[in-house]
Amino acid sequence: LRDTLSRVRLMADERTSAVKFEVKKGELHLDAISAEEGEAHEQLEIAYNDEEITFGINSNYGQDYLTQILNFMNGRENKNLLIHLKDGNMQIK
Repeated sequence: LRDTLSRVRLMADERTSAVKFEVKKGELHLDAISAEEGEAHEQLEIAYNDEEITFGINSNYGQDYLTQILNFMNGRENKNLLIHLKDGNMQIK
């Protein structure tokens, strides 16, 4: 996920660094659009079987968040990441 976000955020708008996440049954879509650079779209297979949810994040903060999580998980047997989202309007904490 961190590597995917790294690639997609290259096309994010410089002012907002926004990346859109669309979580669907079995899929996570990441999108970024910049008027100057173009657009990026990537899709990941995920274990998710609930209602669809869409939210945006500042990719700089998202990258830092994922880096901290991966550093914490380094050396652990379980490499799965479980993120709970209430809805598309909630902040990631």
